This record gives sequence, C-alpha cells and structure tokens, in this order.
Amino acid sequence: MVTEDNFIEELQKKNVEAIDYIFNCYGNLIYKIAYLNLNSKELSEECLNDVLLKVWINSSKFNQSKGEFKNWISTITKNLAIDTLRKNKNIKLEQELDEGLSSNTNIEDEINEKLSIKEVEEMLKHLKPIDRYILINKFFIGKKTKDIAKELEVNMGYVNLRIYRCRKILKEALERK
Repeated sequence: MVTEDNFIEELQKKNVEAIDYIFNCYGNLIYKIAYLNLNSKELSEECLNDVLLKVWINSSKFNQSKGEFKNWISTITKNLAIDTLRKNKNIKLEQELDEGLSSNTNIEDEINEKLSIKEVEEMLKHLKPIDRYILINKFFIGKKTKDIAKELEVNMGYVNLRIYRCRKILKEALERK
C-alpha cells in the first residue's frame, strides 16, 4: 500500500500505485501550474500526463535531502509547460505562414503585371543574397520549398519565413510605385 511516507520509495521501485497516489495528491497542483502557463485546458491536461510520465521515468533523480517532492514536481511542471508553450507557438507560426503564403495572390503574377524584367532585377538586388536565391528558385525556376530547404541545409520553416518576409517587402515596394 502506497502512503505519504513511502510513495517516493514505491515510485522509485516502479510501483504503479505510486503514480496513482501522485496523481491524487498532486494532480490539481500540476494542472493549475500548467494552466497558468498555457491558458488552455487541453494543453494543460496534456502537460499533466507528460509530467506524470517524466516523474515516472526520472524518479531515481529525486533526492529528498535537496528539497520537497512538491517543489520538484512543480519545477518539472513549469518547465514542461514552458516547453509546450514554445512548441505550440512554433506550430502556430508555421500555420500562420502557410495560411499567409497560400492566401496571398501569387507574387510572381503580381510582379509580372506591374513591372518589367529590369525593374524586377532592380528590386531583387536590394534583397539579401539568400532571399534572392530563395525567391528566384521558388517563383522563377519553380522549385519546391522542401528542395530549396534541402539545398540550403535549413528547415522548410526557415525558407517559408524568408519567402513571407520578402513577399511583404516586395508588396510594399509595389504599392509605392
């Protein structure tokens, strides 16, 4: 039987009842800390499960002489919540970039309608070399984003971000003309 006095020892022995005990005693604390950082019921519940798994896997690392279990589990929760928040911000940014790229009119069509080739060349000269390379390969040569990313040895998110920023710069330049 797992009690307040032996739950850490039982957890380190990998007794499943110890996790049940931790969930019953600390589940609300974990959820509240996660919710304060994430402000989402679903993400907080996911974080709660991740914390319990992390506690189960790393139970041998807890040392009672260094502090209370409550503080240890609170620190784990806070760190996992922050990691979850960062991960979800990156996912949200990628989704926004994808939506922005697909919802805007094709920049190549817009450029062709408003400018001559010489004017396009002049505008591209003002971009960074990496941006020029990405735009030329994407819109004039017709390469896929993943192929450009592979050539540059970067991830697709980086390429999409560069395209998104360049499109904004070029669009502003077009509007000034």
